[in-house]
Amino acid sequence: MVDAALNYRQSDQTPTEEKTYIYISNSKVIGCIVAESIDKAYRVVANNNQENNITPSISNSITCSKNQPQHAVLGISRIWIWKEVQRQGLATKLLDIVRNTFFFGDKVEKDLIAITQPSSEGYNFAVKYFGRKDFLVYLV
Repeated sequence: MVDAALNYRQSDQTPTEEKTYIYISNSKVIGCIVAESIDKAYRVVANNNQENNITPSISNSITCSKNQPQHAVLGISRIWIWKEVQRQGLATKLLDIVRNTFFFGDKVEKDLIAITQPSSEGYNFAVKYFGRKDFLVYLV
């Protein structure tokens, strides 16, 4: 369901260990994050639209600096929040839970988290959550 809603396609690479976090309210799934262990990611590079505070659309995707890999330990491949409860802080809550529990006994700092190529809503969330436009992205 989440993969279809996000138009997500699994790559042909060897599968990694993933953990899926699900938020349930009133017996309904209203949020989901799929996370995995990674070792490198790339910084988003500002383009003209980002410098002018225009959010990239899916067709005008973000670019990253692939020649300068950065150390990262946690990859977020999918974030899905039911449309009726978006913009209520649920994605932030779920991602904070992932940061605190993915590695037993160790909280992951935001600078070590990367996301896959985001949608325009995902881009806006990432900028707000990470507090910077050059957040980390990784390739799936």
